[in-house]
Amino acid sequence: MKGALKIVNGKAKLVSDVFCDGLGACLGFCHQGAITIKSITYAHMKVPCCTGLISVIKDAIAASGKNIPFKDITIGINGKQL
Repeated sequence: MKGALKIVNGKAKLVSDVFCDGLGACLGFCHQGAITIKSITYAHMKVPCCTGLISVIKDAIAASGKNIPFKDITIGINGKQL
């Protein structure tokens, strides 16, 4: 197989960063059947630098064309879930 992933011992392994364009590429359909995403949970601190990935994840889900449940968990500066 030519590309970013190779099946090694029955599991998909990243073998080349050059061909990998990140999270959104495999969400819609994995040609090798190695990836099944049932949901995505993102836990982050309640600080401005940690919230940027929320839109990246939502964009990747939208680009996949799949209805993948997304849960956003915010952790306060005291370490407790908000």
